[in-house]
Amino acid sequence: IPVGFSATVTKGMAGKELSEMADLADSGAACFTDDGLPIADAGLMRLALQYQRLSDRVLALHQEDAQLTRGGVMHEGAVSAQLGLAGIPPASESTMIARDALLAEYEGGRIHVQHLSSVQSIEAVAAAKERGVRITTEATPHHLTLTDEAIGDGTDANFKMNPPLRTETDRLALIEGLRDGTIDCIA
Repeated sequence: IPVGFSATVTKGMAGKELSEMADLADSGAACFTDDGLPIADAGLMRLALQYQRLSDRVLALHQEDAQLTRGGVMHEGAVSAQLGLAGIPPASESTMIARDALLAEYEGGRIHVQHLSSVQSIEAVAAAKERGVRITTEATPHHLTLTDEAIGDGTDANFKMNPPLRTETDRLALIEGLRDGTIDCIA
């Protein structure tokens, strides 16, 4: 199993200024990620893809539109409505995947999408792969085995994660995406 270390895409993971990607690659960085934080600025993402291509490393991306997730604590749907908890829509993830796939396609870059959670995200990845975008993806064991219904009454923080657990339809789509190769690995 090849093992390496990841360097950040942006300085301090602040999403404002690129890290010294070329120097970090020369020092052995296997990939670049601000994992847990999205790169909201499309212009900065485009620049990161240009540097990524030059350094021959991959960008591993946490895909989330913070404007859509603001205040959300779980999947937006029937369970969140029943519990009276603010939800996070699947579009928060899938719109960023679509944006970054288009940018990667335009720049000839390579991206890896971390922790897919929804049908819409799988569709965005499948469309990108069909166009020849160099995109790989992963799903987590918990997104493959649990749904938003595991949250129960909403007081157990063990089921709070980002991206959130989604519906049974999403869970089954993730399994099918793993089977058909849209999702490349479990991580």
